[in-house]
Amino acid sequence: ESIISEYFPLTKEEALSQGYRWEDDIPMTVGQETTSHDKLPARPEDYQPDLDNEILACVSCRRNYRFIPMEINFLKRSALSLHRECFNCRHQRRMNMRNPRMLWDGACNRCDAVFKTSYPPDKQKELPIFCEACYKREMA
Repeated sequence: ESIISEYFPLTKEEALSQGYRWEDDIPMTVGQETTSHDKLPARPEDYQPDLDNEILACVSCRRNYRFIPMEINFLKRSALSLHRECFNCRHQRRMNMRNPRMLWDGACNRCDAVFKTSYPPDKQKELPIFCEACYKREMA
């Protein structure tokens, strides 16, 4: 099991024909939550170590999840809110924000040098992209 399918996606048929395993029903628990999000502390300074005893339901997929002590300490130390989604949904949301794993021809907005970029052509019109030399000058 890995995240390789995020980089090289295959259909179920392609995966099976190449000898890979395929899981349609990923094991998970639902309906075993011991508390709800509205009963959790809202302020990071109020987070308690026993928070790791609670089981929550993801607001996106309803999968049960829990916090681990290191996570609670990190969120408290960083003054961050407790997340309302399970790891899988948060991971998928982050992956959806990435550029596609492809390269397109692009041109520097400063010097017109041509190079490969992970920004698709429509994004290149919206965002300035620079060649390495112009980027370094911009950041200096």
